[in-house]
Amino acid sequence: HQGDYDQAKMLYQRALPIVQKHYGQDHVAVSSTLTNLANVLQHQGDYNQAKVLYQRAIRIVQKHYGRDHVAASSALNNLANVLQHQGDYNQAKVLYQRAIRIVQKHYGRDHVAASSALNNLANVRQHQGDYDQAKVLYRCALGIKEKHYGEDHVEVSSTLTNLANVHQCQGDYDKAKVLHERGLRIMEKHYGEDHVEVSSTLTNLANVHQ
Repeated sequence: HQGDYDQAKMLYQRALPIVQKHYGQDHVAVSSTLTNLANVLQHQGDYNQAKVLYQRAIRIVQKHYGRDHVAASSALNNLANVLQHQGDYNQAKVLYQRAIRIVQKHYGRDHVAASSALNNLANVRQHQGDYDQAKVLYRCALGIKEKHYGEDHVEVSSTLTNLANVHQCQGDYDKAKVLHERGLRIMEKHYGEDHVEVSSTLTNLANVHQ
């Protein structure tokens, strides 16, 4: 994880034809390499090409495991994330909802695997201006994370920030302040008071006070 995306892209592009030749075009091993390459392209901002590769990976996974297999949920989440970056919120919403249904069907409603897709779906609803629905989804994700990680885990802090931002968008500054302050305490406990990760939480809290 050195952030050398050009080198990673070159290596995945070399690996892909080898894997395809060895296993065949539609083997599940190919979907893994496609996903890794798409992930690099997404980090580089090449959303169109990433989308094409994620779509191909989904077709392979669904052909191999079935449409509702838990392996498909991760692929759907990846594609939805790209669509969200491209501003295609309606299609992203549909895919996140599918991913959530699959995960909850396989693991149960409160499994931690659902929290990421719930958080992403909430973010889409927030961008679409549906703040009430975004709050419901963020609270669901928050409850799952608190149950799984504990109330003072850094994973909880990110969802507190997201929820606070929605309250702020609705003009509920008191609630936003409470949530940001709780997030700040978690971040300071985890990283220390002078860490760069703490500075973004301080900035969020300062914006509420303005």
